[in-house]
Amino acid sequence: MGTARLLAAGVLLLGAACAWADEAEDAFNSQFGEEYQKVTASPLAIDDADLAVKIMQAARNPGNPPALADLLCEKAYELGGKHPRGYAAAAEAMERMVERAPDKKPACAERIAAIRQKQFAAARKPQDRTAAGGAYIDALLMAVEVQAQADDAADSARLGKKVLATAKAIGWDAGDVQRRVDASAERGRLAKRVADLKAKVAADPKDATSRRDLVRLLVVECDDPAQANRYLDESCDAAMRRYVAAAVRGVDQTPELACQEIGDWYVGLVKGGGLSVAGKAAMLRRARPYYARYLSVHRTSDMARSRVATALRKVEEDLGKATSMTALRTFGTDQWIDLLPLIDPVRDAVKGTWRLDSGALLCGLAELARVAVPLAVEGSYELSLKFARTEGDMDVSAYLPAGSQGTLLLLSGGDGSCDLQRNAGSLVGDTKLRLTNGKEYQLDIRVMLTADQADISVVLDGRTIFRWKGAQSSLTVRDDYLLAAPKCPGLGGNWSVVVFKSARLKMLSGKARALR
Repeated sequence: MGTARLLAAGVLLLGAACAWADEAEDAFNSQFGEEYQKVTASPLAIDDADLAVKIMQAARNPGNPPALADLLCEKAYELGGKHPRGYAAAAEAMERMVERAPDKKPACAERIAAIRQKQFAAARKPQDRTAAGGAYIDALLMAVEVQAQADDAADSARLGKKVLATAKAIGWDAGDVQRRVDASAERGRLAKRVADLKAKVAADPKDATSRRDLVRLLVVECDDPAQANRYLDESCDAAMRRYVAAAVRGVDQTPELACQEIGDWYVGLVKGGGLSVAGKAAMLRRARPYYARYLSVHRTSDMARSRVATALRKVEEDLGKATSMTALRTFGTDQWIDLLPLIDPVRDAVKGTWRLDSGALLCGLAELARVAVPLAVEGSYELSLKFARTEGDMDVSAYLPAGSQGTLLLLSGGDGSCDLQRNAGSLVGDTKLRLTNGKEYQLDIRVMLTADQADISVVLDGRTIFRWKGAQSSLTVRDDYLLAAPKCPGLGGNWSVVVFKSARLKMLSGKARALR
C-alpha cells in the first residue's frame, strides 16, 4: 500500500508539473507566440534580439508563476544570444534563473560566461571593453566556483587562467584578480563540504560529529546562523545552541547582558583559531553590533561599559585588518564603482528588510533600517545616489567613511533638518528639507580628506545644502545607527520606504577594496 500511494503521489506531481508547463506555454504564446514564430522564421538576428529584450521585460514581473518565469528566461536567452543587441537580455535571463533556482547554477554559469565572452569580443571603445571585460570576469568566477564545487580542480584552474588573461587585457591588477579567483574556488569547495556534511546528517541523523562540524561550518565560514539553527540538537554544545538561536532572533531585541555575552562568544570563536580569514572577518562583523547595542543600552559609566567599549575598539581594529586581507578587488581613482550589485541584501543588512528588484535596492519600513556596502574605502571620494522615498515621512541616510572616523548624513529628519553626526552631537545644517514622497532625487556627496581633516559637501538636485569642515576625529556614528563593518559606506531609511535606484562611488585619492 505504501508503494502504491507513493506511485500515485508521483503521478499527481508529474501531472501538476505538466499542467504548469502547459499553462506557461499558453501564457507565453498568448503574449509573444505570433511574434516569436515570425522572428524565428526570419534570417535577421537583430529581430530575435529585439524580441529577447521584450521578453526579458516581461520576465522581470515578480508576479510570474515559476514555470512562466523559467520559460520567459529560456526564450530570452535563446533569442538574445543571436545578436549583440540581445546579449544583455540573454545574460540577465540566466542570472535571474540562478537567483530563482540555485540548483540550476551549473548549467546557467556556462551560458552566462558564453554570452559575456561574446559581449567582450564585440566591445570596441575602451570604456565599453573594460565594462564588458569586468562582466566576463564575474561570469568566469561563477564558473570557477561551480567547477570547484563539482570537485573539478583542473577545469576550475583552466577557468582561473581565463580570468587572469581577461584581467590583463583590460588592465586590472593581477594580484587583486587572483584573490578573487582563489575566493571563488574556496566558496565552491566550501559549498561542497557543506553539501557532503548535509548528506551525512540526512543519512544518519545520529552522526553527532558530522552534525557539529556542519553547524560550525554554517555559523563561521558560511556566516549563516539561520541555516545552522535548523541542524542544532542536543549533540551540539550548549553555547552553540544558545547563541545561534539568539543570533537568529537578531540584535535589535537582544537584552543588554545577552548582547555582551553574544559579542564575547563571537570573539571567542575567532580566538579559538582554525578560521579562514573570511570566517574571522564574518565573526567580527557579527560581534560588532552586539557590543554597540550594549553600549547604547548600558549608559552607566562603570567597569562593565568600559570593558565592552574596549572590546568594541579591538573588534574594529581586528576587523579592519581582516577586511583588508579579504579584499577581492581594488579600485583606484577616476573609476565609478556601481555599489548596488556589490550588496547582498540579506547578508549586508544590519536592520530592516532590504531587497534588490530590477537593479534597484528597496528599503522596507522599519526603525533605523540600514545596509552596508561591502567596500572598504580609504581616501577621498564622491558618492552619487539616485533615490525616491515612497512611504513614510522620516529621514533617508548615507553612511560616509572619513579616514580615521566616519559619519552619518541624515536627510529630511523629523523637523526637516539635514544632520551630520559628530562626537559633540549632530551638526544641523541651515537648510530645511522635507522630501516629497514619490519624487526622485539626485544626491551627490564629496568627502575630501587632508591629513587629519575632512571637508564634506552635500549637493541635492544640483543645489548645495550642506558643507562641513573639521577634524576627522570629531566625526562619529551613534551607537544605535552603527553598521556592521568599519570604513564601509552604507544606506538607510528611518520609518520610510526608500528605493535606491543607483549608488555609485568614485575614489578621488587612495583606494577602495571590495570585500566580497
